[in-house]
Amino acid sequence: MMARHTWLKQTPDHWPNRHRTILDSELCSEELEHRSSVHVTVTQQRESLVDINPFSSRKTLLKVTACVFRFVNNVTNINKSMNLYFTADEVQNDEYFWIKYVQAEFYSAEISALRSNKQLRNSSEIKGLVPYLDEGCLLRITGRLLEAELCFGEKHPIILPRRCKFTELLATREHERIGHCGAFATLTQLRKKYWIPKGRQLVKTMIRICLICKKYNAEPADQLSGQLPRDRIS
Repeated sequence: MMARHTWLKQTPDHWPNRHRTILDSELCSEELEHRSSVHVTVTQQRESLVDINPFSSRKTLLKVTACVFRFVNNVTNINKSMNLYFTADEVQNDEYFWIKYVQAEFYSAEISALRSNKQLRNSSEIKGLVPYLDEGCLLRITGRLLEAELCFGEKHPIILPRRCKFTELLATREHERIGHCGAFATLTQLRKKYWIPKGRQLVKTMIRICLICKKYNAEPADQLSGQLPRDRIS
């Protein structure tokens, strides 16, 4: 037994390294599978800040996002925010966070090309919009209204994908804010700040599933006329 541990008789400099890196070849297949599965789980938890799918309101989504960011700020920083109400800057930063999130998810190739000063692919659905990255790294339209007397957001609206939960929440919010008007009015309000490729189809879809609009636009039921009483026909 002592022949196997001859290093015990030597100085500590000659002792084996206890922190030696374990190679993958020294692990069995089950251990490798277990290690890879744990790695994937941790990566998914880091990517998902807030699950946007259960939300049906833009206002609620931004409030929950603000709570998460405030909690992270209070944990990591000394200057803690004890304000019970959310400021306008917090809400705006949360909205910009989701805009950047969905743009990175749907237009990652376009953003990488613009950062590298390369041309967009011909298959890109926003190539004809001549997009560019502003100071906040948001995708905006170059547009042809540079000389118009409009605000910056109307001249260069933010590009948002159509098949996106966050875009649906924005369309629903604008539709409710203007009193459940039609598709043209809702799309006009959206385009004051955002540009959605094929946005008219999205707005029509959101209006079609709006419960309040369903009630007001419902057609009256056709009732069958009953038989006249004997007193009226005699």
